[in-house]
Amino acid sequence: MRDRKFRIHLNIGTIIFGALLLYLLITFILFITHRHIETYQVITGPLAGNDTYTALILRDEDVVTSATSGYINHFISNGSKAGKRQLVCAVTSSLVPNEYKKLSAAEYERLRTILSRSSRSFDPVRFDSVGDLKFDILGALWDQESVSSASGNFYNSPTDGYIAYSTDDYIDLSEEEITPEMFRTSLYSVPKISNLSIVSAGDILYRIIYGEEWSIYFPITDKQLVRLAQKSDMQIRFLKDGTVEDGKLSFFEIDGQRYAKITLTSGMYRYIDDRYADIELFTNSETGLKIPVSSVVKKDFYAVPEEFIYNATGNGESGVYREVYYSDGSKSTEFKEITLYAEFTDEETESKEYYVDPSELSAGDVLVSPITNAKYTVNKTGTLEGVYCVNKGYAVFRKINLIDQNEENCIVELNTSYGIAPYDYIVKNGKSVKESDIVY
Repeated sequence: MRDRKFRIHLNIGTIIFGALLLYLLITFILFITHRHIETYQVITGPLAGNDTYTALILRDEDVVTSATSGYINHFISNGSKAGKRQLVCAVTSSLVPNEYKKLSAAEYERLRTILSRSSRSFDPVRFDSVGDLKFDILGALWDQESVSSASGNFYNSPTDGYIAYSTDDYIDLSEEEITPEMFRTSLYSVPKISNLSIVSAGDILYRIIYGEEWSIYFPITDKQLVRLAQKSDMQIRFLKDGTVEDGKLSFFEIDGQRYAKITLTSGMYRYIDDRYADIELFTNSETGLKIPVSSVVKKDFYAVPEEFIYNATGNGESGVYREVYYSDGSKSTEFKEITLYAEFTDEETESKEYYVDPSELSAGDVLVSPITNAKYTVNKTGTLEGVYCVNKGYAVFRKINLIDQNEENCIVELNTSYGIAPYDYIVKNGKSVKESDIVY
């Protein structure tokens, strides 16, 4: 039997596959053994979202009750303002037919106002808002002349004010009577006083709200009080329709519970049927570059006067002329390229100085001014707060000017010289790297 020799047949495909497999294996080993540095892209914005609260609404309001039983007929639409002695509603002994008629220009305008207001506050989850719209339209178009010819009692507005056909148990509530239980709103409802409904003697016909001033209240914690205590003017957004109002902020305490009060002088009619409102406080007005607190580090530098730096403000390379000594005792001057990290003014000399990395200069180095040949010995130090930027694939310290911070993030100034900019990439854990470390 003839011996057969085992032969390996190599071709270009086998060689390429083997090289690729070796490359992938080496890459995998480097990946699992290399220290991974997490980065963060710098963005602009406030420190955090604004706080939201559910607030209780109190107004200067009163109710008008019926003297007799009968059918209620509205002549002023819900949320409209009545003049003094203007007819608001009537209670008649029987239903009064209301014939179709051609609308006047004033009635068209009332309809436009009602529909516009309804569209701004429409909530698809609340079906009762559709019933409210129907109720408002009927009230706006009801034929007053037909009702006037019927027998019944007529109710005029005692003074100027906004009219509301809804009521609850908080109409006479004062701020001294507020309790934490009042902010559990799940069981709260607002009874409506429907047009053409039957009322009895003593029943409420409508509410009248006097003036434009109204107040909203919400409970706060001690921590929230600390954040809000420095503010007296407060801008708020009503989440129901997105409307923004300005008010005066104050605080008080009842039985150990702290409350915030915001007094407003406009916009009350939009929420005339609401006893509660979900609001957003514009407390985070400071904006800038938003970065993680964990990215911030402190670093020491040498301070060098501007006089001893060549091309400190130019676009080219910056550097210093430094004395060097040789073994034979002779000396000369060499140019040393440096990186500038910050500029500041010395409080004592009022002269401009720059921060230089300690890796580029040493304590005791003698610098020579390129202008006057004066000499300066490096020894003064300073500390900067900053982050490590990795846009170029290696860590470079960039200074920051802190505006505000919380436990997780901080806000720093925009457009800082020698600083960072929006969309820069920085190291998320600043203590995990040092200057010039390669990051990938």
